Amino acid sequence: MHIEKNVFDNLVNTLLDEKSKSKDKLNARKDLRELGIRSDLWPDDNGKYKAACFTLTVVGKDIFMNVLKSVKYPDGYASNISMCVDLNNGKLLGLKSHDCHVLVRDLVPIAIQNLLQQEVTSVVVELCHFFGDISARVLDISDLDKLQERIVLTLCQMEMLFPPSFFTVMVHLVVHLTEEAKQGGPVPFRWMYPIERILGHFKSYVRNCAKPEGSMCAQYLADECVTFCSMYLDDIETRFSRGRWVDDRPTAHNSGRPNSELHTIFQNVGRFVGAALGPAETAMKYAAYNVNGFKFRNTERDDNLKTQNSGVYVAAETMSYASSRDPNHRSGDVPYYGRLVEVIELNY
Repeated sequence: MHIEKNVFDNLVNTLLDEKSKSKDKLNARKDLRELGIRSDLWPDDNGKYKAACFTLTVVGKDIFMNVLKSVKYPDGYASNISMCVDLNNGKLLGLKSHDCHVLVRDLVPIAIQNLLQQEVTSVVVELCHFFGDISARVLDISDLDKLQERIVLTLCQMEMLFPPSFFTVMVHLVVHLTEEAKQGGPVPFRWMYPIERILGHFKSYVRNCAKPEGSMCAQYLADECVTFCSMYLDDIETRFSRGRWVDDRPTAHNSGRPNSELHTIFQNVGRFVGAALGPAETAMKYAAYNVNGFKFRNTERDDNLKTQNSGVYVAAETMSYASSRDPNHRSGDVPYYGRLVEVIELNY
């Protein structure tokens, strides 16, 4: 977890040429001259040196930062990463460990496309894919052996592009992640994201900075007492009577609240008696619906929010042909992506 964050900081700050955090500084260029390697990157007598192949241009920085700024994630998937993007100065500020995990796994491989040379882009994407694969909930020993071979080759390719100062001890520890997964099991069952989240919640309990531990204990005890007493309160919304984060329980139909997100598409509107008699003459339209623990919104409502829940994914069995003359077809699951435009309820 922390290895991933440190590697992300090294990589992105070096790509963005962040003067205070980049691993490609004047001293790093002098090291290349002392080692007698990569003479094209040596500094001159005035301490000037040209940009390396892994350094983003001004236009590339703007494109990269705008992608990070404009991205929208579903509810509960990640924090508001756009608040950490400074477009004016071209910096990333205040990123947490989980933010770096989401960026490495999902966004950096897309944002870096066509901004650098192909050899640099491919090695960066390969590194990001490694962190995504090693974070899977299900791991196979044979797959881990292949990941070990991949990460060794990836680091060797990075050594031919990045300066030696880039390879700190955290970058070296990436090689041992596969062996750690073999000994400890899948990473999602061992990482510290839930622990850090609850510790951050406990920090909000502090009222006396001189005695923070006492403040946390006192407030935690008060919360437990109030929670216990709330079990005996009626007609009051408590932790036990409150709905879930995404409440998808069927509710009674209420036509007086159209476009309400509290409705679900599967509602208790009656009971089945005999055969279906066809659809009703009227249909209800909603801005969102909850199902299977997930919230979906239409595109019109998503445009005004910081998160997006209008994306839909369907894996359908499709017959494919190699060409128009191929008489033999092959069947397989093909992914289809789209966006939810309208939610219409039809009553039969």
